[in-house]
Amino acid sequence: MHVGDYVSSTTTLTTVDENKDLEAYIYIPTERSSQLRMGLAVDLLDTNENLLEKSKIDFISPQVDSTLQGILVKAPVSATPEMLRNAQLVKARVVWSTSPMAVVPVLAIVRQGGQSFVFVAQEANGHWMTHQVAVTLGDTIGNDYSVTAGLNPGDKVIVSSTQFLVNGMPVMLLNK
Repeated sequence: MHVGDYVSSTTTLTTVDENKDLEAYIYIPTERSSQLRMGLAVDLLDTNENLLEKSKIDFISPQVDSTLQGILVKAPVSATPEMLRNAQLVKARVVWSTSPMAVVPVLAIVRQGGQSFVFVAQEANGHWMTHQVAVTLGDTIGNDYSVTAGLNPGDKVIVSSTQFLVNGMPVMLLNK
């Protein structure tokens, strides 16, 4: 608008946005439609992948958006106005499932012939010896691998100097 412009009752002069009762609009690829359900966890992240807020899906559109080939889901946002604003773009990470599992540092993994191994310390006759164990790796979490198979609760995984180890070698445990 400029000084001297004519206005009518339908002319928009200003808008008012309140930074409360916000919702995150998230478009889920149609390939994932069978996995969508109410209450799925959603992590809202800034551009540096820092967590802004945790939320849960509370709306699933019954239609596919034909321009994006995605399904609109919504999650309530209760962040303060200093963190999030109306119409701000953020990253969303949908947590499809969770399960407890062991994680080991990336440097603890030894690869031989395309197979992944870790060394564990096992007690034998009052002494600790190395034992090489084949493991199945899952996703990378920071500087750790999730281990989906191969380790048992209580296993003492050797996490440093693994390049010097051989199966059956005596080791000494460090108390931390």
